[in-house]
Amino acid sequence: MCNCFMFVSLRSIKKSKISLFVIFSFGLMFFSFADLGAAGWKSLGPLGGTPWSIAFSPSFEQDGNIFIGTNKGIYKSIDKGRSWRQSTKGIGRKLVPTIEISPNFQDDQTLFVGTARGELFVTQDAGENWKMVFKGPELRSNSSMTSSSLEAISISPNFANDSTVFVGVFGGYVYRSTDRGLSWEQFKKGLDSKYTLALGISPNFSSDGTLFAGTIDKGIFVSYDRGETWKFTGEGLPDKFIQRIVVSSNYSNDQTVFLAMPGEGLFISRNQGKSWVRTGDGLDNNYVRTIDLSNNYSNDQTLYVGASFGMIFKSVNAGETWTRVNEAKREAIYGRNIQDKQIRSLALSPNFTNDGIIFSGTSAGLFYSDDSGVKWVKVTEGLTISTIRTLSISPNFVNDGIVFAGTNNTGIFKSVNAGETWMQANFGLDNLKIWMIDISPDFVNDQTIFATGKTGLYKSVDAGDSWVPLSRDSFKGVIQAVDISENFKEDTTLFIATTDGAFKSINAGETWENISENYFQSRILEITSSPNFANDKTMYIGTLGDFVYKSVDAGDSWVKIYHETHSDLSVHSIDMSLNFSEDQTLIIGTNLGAFKSVDGGENWINMYEGLPVSHKMISSVKIASDGTMFVGLPNEGIFKSDDSGKSWGQINFGLFNDYVSVIDVSPNFANDQIIYAGTLGSGVFRSSEFKAAPEPTPIPVPQTLYFSEESWNTLGYVFGILALMVFILIVMYRKALIRLLSSNKEISGNATWNEILKNTSSKPDEDN
Repeated sequence: MCNCFMFVSLRSIKKSKISLFVIFSFGLMFFSFADLGAAGWKSLGPLGGTPWSIAFSPSFEQDGNIFIGTNKGIYKSIDKGRSWRQSTKGIGRKLVPTIEISPNFQDDQTLFVGTARGELFVTQDAGENWKMVFKGPELRSNSSMTSSSLEAISISPNFANDSTVFVGVFGGYVYRSTDRGLSWEQFKKGLDSKYTLALGISPNFSSDGTLFAGTIDKGIFVSYDRGETWKFTGEGLPDKFIQRIVVSSNYSNDQTVFLAMPGEGLFISRNQGKSWVRTGDGLDNNYVRTIDLSNNYSNDQTLYVGASFGMIFKSVNAGETWTRVNEAKREAIYGRNIQDKQIRSLALSPNFTNDGIIFSGTSAGLFYSDDSGVKWVKVTEGLTISTIRTLSISPNFVNDGIVFAGTNNTGIFKSVNAGETWMQANFGLDNLKIWMIDISPDFVNDQTIFATGKTGLYKSVDAGDSWVPLSRDSFKGVIQAVDISENFKEDTTLFIATTDGAFKSINAGETWENISENYFQSRILEITSSPNFANDKTMYIGTLGDFVYKSVDAGDSWVKIYHETHSDLSVHSIDMSLNFSEDQTLIIGTNLGAFKSVDGGENWINMYEGLPVSHKMISSVKIASDGTMFVGLPNEGIFKSDDSGKSWGQINFGLFNDYVSVIDVSPNFANDQIIYAGTLGSGVFRSSEFKAAPEPTPIPVPQTLYFSEESWNTLGYVFGILALMVFILIVMYRKALIRLLSSNKEISGNATWNEILKNTSSKPDEDN
């Protein structure tokens, strides 16, 4: 250290004591935290969202090229994944579920990608520019038109000579091009399903013409004539849903084909697909989504599979037995690791035998390993930067822990552990702008959910695993809100509010009836039905500038509710007491604050005591099962009332983003005290510790920044180390400087520190 100081200008040292302190402080903080994700797996994303597909350059060891397909377009790395940039010129920021790279990539720079809108794009300059060469057919579902999705691509191993590429289209069978994508021909003879999800091509395609196609509803088919004709080859398989097909690189000798079936596991055929057996010895997860083989598979017999809950398994005997490779302990710094994530894609390096590199696309982003997948470190949770527009909690939350979050541009996320971890649930959605989610009251049995987006209304009957669009023949407006009858199990009644009015369905969304015609003069913003709808048939509608309307006959007729002083309020949110049939209590959030009624809307009370006077817009209101009331305000956070709205207190303890767009509470709030908040740009927050939080501060006051006890301890520890290190540095610095100047005869040995600096500031460093 002394030698370092010998070469520092004394004049510059004198003038930069404060700067030196600042630089040192930042340097110490850097070295303190730089090691957090150093070992094993580290996050390389989320790269704009969930990585759906991964492709290595065949010459990866030389060029370092990797391509990632996400829900926000293509990302490319040219340095083996150390850094990334978007590669979207000509293709845009679309969901890319599949990527296939040319076997001759080093020479032709060609790869193909498929989008969720049924489009196929090609690049011939390694992703710098893209051109659309194929568009799948439009699909009719319940009298409405939706885009097909391009789920699978297979390129001939002899692509340099035969220029052949196949695409599997969800809703359009299989297409083939023999001119690098310039023209296409559809093939479906013998292919009983048009919903193709997976393709697998023989490595000897130029001689045997073999191609496999996996479907969502009819199983697996094989073609021996380059796709001209097909025959079913899935006899004995327990299900018809084929997610992924991989043909052995040694197929001419071992005749092996692997296929993944979500919910059923991994199956192997050793006779070209004629018969299949389940591989299960050591593979203790049946939700396998992706498969990849070692580059040296013919010799090392190594393959990997990715499953749900972040499980990755390895086999070194061609799938006979399996071991889990990511058994690493959970890191204390980060809590949960990749083990809690849904594995969507796996890709082994073409040089895997030597470098041990694997990339994994998960619901939490892109992860990387250079030790064959042994170690994992969680860095991102996957739902940290989203703008949340809607939240919905399972009625059986106390048992299933299910929460759904609708985002502004990344679709729907689902949690099955009360929000601890999240996974995307977008299969079947053709637009990722989600505005409203509503869960069936009988969700535990029917698994039904409805969601609205920019392009319409969607329905899921499998707890969000897949979605189908519902008919829009009866309305053209943008859907603003959804409400499901509390008696949905019996009456299958559903209500929606649109920019064209309010509509009712009595068959779970199959057909619709306009129930607002001739009643409403302004746009409808909110619609909700009574918790006792089966008996009282009561509903409320909130409007833009025309306050509230009420119906007591399930929407057949409406009566406007007037406010004695405000008849032009815009109503953004409505909620009723769970005991509404008795207490007739409801609250509304408006552009001018929150209001309460205890007589079904006949009279209203302005709930302002304790709420901000500077910003009265109420984005969300909620009444918990025990009568506790909550309101969310943009730029003000969340407020709570324990006295039926007479007074309010702020509960932003730990809520670092106070732009709250939506709130929801646990159905079991009286016992678990859980509330969720969706924010603008910072994801979802959860609290279950109201009683431990500071007493609510009277409003108005400047907003206070709070730190938990743990945070204070951590900060104290860090700054204590900083202070100690700075003190040691200064002492060493003074000693080194005095030693440096001790030979200077113009300076007295008894000179003070300031005198030393004064005398040396005008002299050159003679010793240097």
